[in-house]
Amino acid sequence: MGLEIKREIIDGELLSLRTALMPIICTLGGLIFLILVYILINNDQDTFAGLGISMATDIVFALILLKTFARI
Repeated sequence: MGLEIKREIIDGELLSLRTALMPIICTLGGLIFLILVYILINNDQDTFAGLGISMATDIVFALILLKTFARI
């Protein structure tokens, strides 16, 4: 996934900031949403160390939404 994004930024549709702005905002929103859900569920100091796991599932969450709504 990272290589595909890098290719799009260097030589693809995300070359200009104007076309890349919406995906950047959506990515940040997805990360913030998952972090907030994690904090709401795990508000204990012992379980707070697993915050990186919810951030790693951002791509999986996006793929699930695409599969559900775009019928890919």
